[in-house]
Amino acid sequence: MKKNEQLSTDAIKTLKYYDDNASTFIGETQKLNFDTLQKKFLSFIPVKSKILDFGCGAGRDSNYFINSGYFVTAIDGSPEMCKATEQLIHQKVICSTFQDFTPIEQYDGIWACASLLHLTTNELPPILSKLSNCLKNDGCFYISFKYGEYAGIYNDRYYTFMTENNFNQILQNLPNLEVIEYLKTTDIRPNRSEEWLNIFLKKI
Repeated sequence: MKKNEQLSTDAIKTLKYYDDNASTFIGETQKLNFDTLQKKFLSFIPVKSKILDFGCGAGRDSNYFINSGYFVTAIDGSPEMCKATEQLIHQKVICSTFQDFTPIEQYDGIWACASLLHLTTNELPPILSKLSNCLKNDGCFYISFKYGEYAGIYNDRYYTFMTENNFNQILQNLPNLEVIEYLKTTDIRPNRSEEWLNIFLKKI
């Protein structure tokens, strides 16, 4: 992975968490049935088009999209997550921090499931802007956050929770993105009751 010397202590701690707890995280997430949101996302983009899985984690979603006939570029900042995804999807995964990633293609859809929530509110706008620039017009951008207004270390990782109003404020400086739909869901992992904010955006 290309090292970013400007990463905060919290960001370094978060990446280290995923490397140190890779087996547990993979076991908890890789085989979850997430197809309700996956299918909704795919309904907004052309069939067999290009998807950027931004923060692919253990590879669950990349694998689903590839098996559905789409062309996927997967990226993650954790070397252990990249290894897990490569073993699952049998293709190279880009191992890079979100800040260092430089898109070289245009995508029909960007999928950022439980990944951008590890950025601070100050880090989110430039990353969202960078990603919107590599999204084709009318392309779909999916993002998910834990629901609420907390920001800080939670379960040994940095999180920015999000509400509809807070995200609307962020979007004020991103005029080429508009909300298709906000959808609140409950965590599907066993013994979890957390709420999630799922955001479907359109490039205009």
